[in-house]
Formats: sequence, C-alpha cells, structure tokens
Amino acid sequence: MKTKPIANTENLKNELLPSCEQLAMIAASTRCKNPADAVRNGLDIWREAVKVLRNERIAMTQRPFAGIPLPPKFPATLRDFCRMVINAKTQADSMKRLRDYLREQNRIYLLADKWERQEAATQGRAGTKKIAPPTLGPDDEELVESRAVEKIASMKNTGLTQMDWRRLALDYHRWWCEKKSNQARISAKKRRQPA
Repeated sequence: MKTKPIANTENLKNELLPSCEQLAMIAASTRCKNPADAVRNGLDIWREAVKVLRNERIAMTQRPFAGIPLPPKFPATLRDFCRMVINAKTQADSMKRLRDYLREQNRIYLLADKWERQEAATQGRAGTKKIAPPTLGPDDEELVESRAVEKIASMKNTGLTQMDWRRLALDYHRWWCEKKSNQARISAKKRRQPA
C-alpha cells in the first residue's frame, strides 16, 4: 500500500507543529490500523485544534466590542457617536450625557492623582496618622468641567478613530448601565419608604 507524504516542507515553515510525542499520542487515539494513516489523521486533528484555538482567541478579543455599533467609516464624527452609541432622544440630551460621563471620568482621575500625591508626601514618615481621602474643591470642579469641554471640542474637530470609538463606547456603556442601575435603586428605595 502506497502512502502520501504528510506535508511538503513549504507548508511546514509557518505552521505550528506538535512534538513527536504529542503526534504519537494523537495518532494512537485515532484507532487507525495503518500507522501512516494514524499519523496523518493525528496531524489533521492537531491542525484543526490549532485553527479552532486561533479563532477562539480572536473571538475573545472581539467579545467586549460585540454589541457596539460602528459607523460606516473612520474617523467618525461626534454626531455619529451620539446618534449610534449614546442614542438619547435629542442631540442635546446626548451631548449632556457625554459631558456628564466625561466629567465623572475626570473627577475619578483627579481624585486618584491627588490620592497618589498625598500618599507620596507622607511615605516614609514614622507615626503618621491615617490620611483622610482627598476631596475636590471649587477650583477642581472648574478643571473637571474645562477638561470635559476640551475633550468634546477635540472629538468634534478631529473625529474618532476606530480604537477611540470602541474604547469610548465600551466605557460609556458601562458607565451608563451603572448610572441607570443606581437611579433605579434610588427610585425603588423612595417607593418603599412610607409617605
């Protein structure tokens, strides 16, 4: 009985191959009588497994963005983002939501920065008391607002790349879901309280 070669050497250069021991174990599990057929089938099983794993890895990286609508072309406009992702009743409502989201993100970054600076200033001092968490003052709120306005202006002027769109859409969506959940929780509490 004549057997075909397993593969030509050109195809092997860029292909991930099993070790001899791995291929022998796979071939033994195929239950083929002819050893050459068993090895060929084992190699086919290996290749299929590699293909499935590659596809699964690609799918895993795309899953977080699965429900995010994409515009027909990039760079996309801020108007497209508001219409497709924020999806409020009016353009003005969309811009308000986006501004609220950006303000909250800027507050978080500013508080984290203050906290790090506070920690660094007291590090290494013996006997220091526990530090109260930092708060934002009126000047900080102005900074938060101005950064949000600058970011919106930048998005209007330059548009959004595909990566910017996806990242912003994913973060915005998480923020909006959390905000709606908190609002629902507060409303439920109010309904349960006796009048």
